[in-house]
Amino acid sequence: MKIKDISFFDYTKLEGEEREHYDFAIKYGNMKSFDLFQIGSFLECTFGFVKEFQYILNSRDEKGNSLFTFEKYIELVIDNVTLKPQKLNFKAKIRKFIVKMLNKEAEKKTIIASMSIFDLIKSYNYAVEQLFAINNIENANLSHDPTPEEKQAGIGLFQDMGNFIQQHKLSKFFNCSFDEVESKQYNVCFVALKYDCDLAQYQREINRIRSNK
Repeated sequence: MKIKDISFFDYTKLEGEEREHYDFAIKYGNMKSFDLFQIGSFLECTFGFVKEFQYILNSRDEKGNSLFTFEKYIELVIDNVTLKPQKLNFKAKIRKFIVKMLNKEAEKKTIIASMSIFDLIKSYNYAVEQLFAINNIENANLSHDPTPEEKQAGIGLFQDMGNFIQQHKLSKFFNCSFDEVESKQYNVCFVALKYDCDLAQYQREINRIRSNK
């Protein structure tokens, strides 16, 4: 069977063996990452944008699988990404014209439905790459293995607070509201969090040195 470049809308209508062929191509084909929505580096996106995507990526279901599925990614794009003008075929233009009279969300869904399923998968891979890179940066610079004393004191209590701890630190650092924190560029927030982390490490070390005198 020849695999054609079809729209997301047409892909959702596939059934049986035909759907299996496309799913196989998506899973094992050469789906290199592609910034379809021209988001750019996630480091230069807003803190709120990055953290919403990152939180879903790092969340797990009962089987330990990430909740950042392709379907969830499309939902996040609809809610958070401004779509650039797209070239649409005649049927897609008609659908867009009809739903445009309803609401913006429906219009976005129509535009995305008309896009190539393969391009959308590549854009999903791009988002995953960007988020893994940010995870690696944060793990290397903003975290440390808890000491026995910290474990004994109950540091595990903070594990389920998601992004609140970082937002709280940044709100104090910039003297602003949580909403204002979310609108700031992620890389600016990262530098502030790195400073806070390094300062805490310095204070722990200087206290240790002083206590040994």
